[in-house]
Amino acid sequence: MFNKLIIFLILLVPILNGQDNVDGRISISSFSNYSEGFSERSALRLKQRFSLDVRNIADSKFSFTSYINSDYRQYLRNDENLTSRHLNIYALALCYDINNKSSLIIGRKINPVLSNIGAIDGLQYNRNWEKYSGGIILGSRPDFNDYGYNNKLLEAGIYGSRSSIDKSNQISLALTQQMNGNSIDRRSLYFSHQNKVSDKFRYYLNGEFDLYKKIDSVVSSSFRLTGLYISTTYRPNKALSFSSSYNSRKNIIYYETFKSYAEQLFNDETRHGIRTRINWKISRYIYFGLNSGYRFKKGDDRSSYNYSGSISHSKLPLLNVMSRLTVSYLRSNYLEGEIVDFYISKNLFSGFLAVSSNYKNIDYNYTQSNSNHKQQLLSGDLTWQLKSKLSFTLSYYGSIEDEMDYNQIYFVVTQRF
Repeated sequence: MFNKLIIFLILLVPILNGQDNVDGRISISSFSNYSEGFSERSALRLKQRFSLDVRNIADSKFSFTSYINSDYRQYLRNDENLTSRHLNIYALALCYDINNKSSLIIGRKINPVLSNIGAIDGLQYNRNWEKYSGGIILGSRPDFNDYGYNNKLLEAGIYGSRSSIDKSNQISLALTQQMNGNSIDRRSLYFSHQNKVSDKFRYYLNGEFDLYKKIDSVVSSSFRLTGLYISTTYRPNKALSFSSSYNSRKNIIYYETFKSYAEQLFNDETRHGIRTRINWKISRYIYFGLNSGYRFKKGDDRSSYNYSGSISHSKLPLLNVMSRLTVSYLRSNYLEGEIVDFYISKNLFSGFLAVSSNYKNIDYNYTQSNSNHKQQLLSGDLTWQLKSKLSFTLSYYGSIEDEMDYNQIYFVVTQRF
């Protein structure tokens, strides 16, 4: 199935490439991982990525969208060479415009009104009026483990929204029921609202409520807030902006990520709670930013807070490079630490060649176990961009820790069309 799907998509590209309403990208990446001190992290990987968005195929009412990743890996485990193959389909859907007000989607796709529940495998019907829109979904959720198709995770829902003509004010409401086999897993209500009050101020609100509860085989209806996100932005002028947010939504599950464990830990600890941010454009080339966050979770011995400051220059004198320095501090229920992050990049030969480098120094102290985690991350990229939308990228990623060193070199070929 894997080989047939890749061959079909590759053959589809030249057929559609002549259309103006085609946006897509194919890339092939080769990864070589080497770890000194932990041989089982050494591996050779080949990753293919394919994304395609075609609107009104051959001037018809059909459109097509897809985003697919495949992964081949050869690695060492228990002194034995092993291989693995994975295919992750994040989007693969066919859309049919019934008329200029209604459409039908079949396949896997995230509904923007129901983005909280992730990708939907099945049918989605949407109907638009002047200021109103609504629709239904009927299908299933991707498998929790491998993101594959799972017909035991059925789900259905309805949604509706109202928006102003200029889309500056929008409110939406959705009701869904998700199954796990023959049992109800969740029955949820989703609410979102965004409003651009003026050119200087806007806000966004997103809430999630559980309407179903089953404890010790006793089923009852409930109305329990399980996730809330609020953000506001105030921009008094073009050079200055203030923003704040509150987030109690669940943690993000990464099916693919290049972040190290320490980086993911920092993101998880700073995502929730109250956050404030100030961005200031000091001059034409100099930018300054301040962040702060606070969270207290029931059961924690102490509250969690974090601070970070960054300063960047988009065109350093003489060198003509872009640089950014960020210093972050974190204190949570079980750790204290800081991250120093320095990034630099430069375009050469009228943008046809780009070089960049990034250095991070991570120093964590786990207060409950009285242990430390120190890590240095170094990365560099060299990208050659051709006029034919073909680009080549050579990258290095290195991690230096107390027990081991980890190195990764990868080469990426990307064709856009």
